Amino acid sequence: MGWSRLRCLLIISGAFGLFRRDILEEVGGWWRDTVGEDMELVVRMHRHLRDRRQEYRIEFVPDPVCWTEVRRR
Repeated sequence: MGWSRLRCLLIISGAFGLFRRDILEEVGGWWRDTVGEDMELVVRMHRHLRDRRQEYRIEFVPDPVCWTEVRRR
């Protein structure tokens, strides 16, 4: 939570990460040839938005909630 407040958050949990599609496309999308694709993507987003002096936020939510839907065949 501290890194989020300092606007320096680099790691996004893959299961709970949400990204704005327009920004994801602007930075070139997911790179498949990297080990830490979430960190690598977030670093590119930070740089892209800071270079353009756009206001943005990358936040950490300490207690996310997610439901999984299971369908039987």
